[in-house]
Amino acid sequence: MDVLGAAVGLIEDFPRERALQMLRERAHAMHEWRTSITSQLPADPDLDAWGPIGEVLSLWLTTADTGAQWTHRLIRRLEEGAMAASSAPEEEAASSKLTTTLHRAVVMGDSHGKHVRAAQILDSALERDKDTATAAELLETLAYRAELALRAEDPAAAADDALARARAITLSQAERDKLADILAALEDMEAILRPAQRP
Repeated sequence: MDVLGAAVGLIEDFPRERALQMLRERAHAMHEWRTSITSQLPADPDLDAWGPIGEVLSLWLTTADTGAQWTHRLIRRLEEGAMAASSAPEEEAASSKLTTTLHRAVVMGDSHGKHVRAAQILDSALERDKDTATAAELLETLAYRAELALRAEDPAAAADDALARARAITLSQAERDKLADILAALEDMEAILRPAQRP
């Protein structure tokens, strides 16, 4: 959620149509996730009577519903002209393979709970685009990669790889100001890891 919030904070850096496209993809993924759950359930199930399993299913369905509602609301706002939009050509935004892959990994990790698969996708993308992606794209992607490692209870991967690589990225002051939320999220993750790294 921290990375999703940071990504929304950068939405004005995208052309409006590109931002709308990514949000529509997210809404579709949320719908597919909900369908994958309900298709396995009987008609009108009483989840309250299913004990812990029912609570987990209720959590998933509520997450899918609220995530889709929020996404559709943001789509409507952008379609109505809310917020500024980048004046960069659509082709320039679309050419960012790493940003597109990050968006797909966030959907897979946050919406589907497939943290390991999302991490594998990001590892391949980071290797592929390490010489062509911008500093901001690399930082955002590495931040989410570190978050996935923490979710998978793999602090070594988070600290020794993703966070270390993120710290090594050179940023201008303007970039630091724009990426303040992501930098703060990185600091929070480092703070979580410090006790685990003590001998």
